[in-house]
Formats: sequence, C-alpha cells, structure tokens
Amino acid sequence: MTKLYSLILGQCTEALQEALKGIDDFQAKGDAFDAKWLLENIKLLSSGIKKATVNICKLAHRAGRQFFKFRQKEDKSCESFMTHVNDFVMNLDLAKINVVEHMITTDTYIQKLLILEPTLTVMECEANAKEVAV
Repeated sequence: MTKLYSLILGQCTEALQEALKGIDDFQAKGDAFDAKWLLENIKLLSSGIKKATVNICKLAHRAGRQFFKFRQKEDKSCESFMTHVNDFVMNLDLAKINVVEHMITTDTYIQKLLILEPTLTVMECEANAKEVAV
C-alpha cells in the first residue's frame, strides 16, 4: 500500500497536495498509507466539495430538489442521461449525503412542528424547515 499511496500522491499537483494536507486527519491517514482515503478526498476536492465549509443540510436539500427535477431532454440519449444521473449520485455518495433520508427527516420535522405548534400553517412549517436546512 505504501507504493500505491506514494504513486497516487505523487501524481497530484502541488495545489491539490496542499489542499489534502489541510484536511484534519491527513497526517494519520498518511502514516497508515490509506490509499482509499486518499482517493476519496482527491475526488471530493476535485468535485469542489469542502467538508469544512459546506452546510450538509443545505447541500442535501438542494441536491434533493435537483435530483427529483432530473428530466431527460429530447436531444439526450438514454446513455447520456444515465451517465449524468450516475455522476450526480456518485457525488452525493462522496459527500456522504442521503437525499431520501434528508427529505424524510425534513418532512418528519414539518409534521412535528404542526403537532407542537397547532397555530402554524403548513407553509409556515415548511419555511421553518427550510431555515433549519439552511
């Protein structure tokens, strides 16, 4: 694993290496020559996902909306559409986001608000849930 880890890290640009070194557990994972961890974090950094600066609830909410709005356009082939969907799902997996679980949790939160605050309207509860997700 030492050779694999060194080979992968050696192929990274200096900027990417510096970004990897900025991750909290880089030193521990580097000492263990954890190539899988290295590849996962290279993918995260390459896709623009930064764990420290991302509000996971907000990202999951937006990703869920985007996922359920996916439509195949007339000029796109089935293969092209499936590639797009699979790439999107892979990015969600990399960020460790479960869109369906987030949607269920948000819906459950709205239902609890309706029970606890009977004077609130459904729209007020949805707005409150969005504020929590943001």
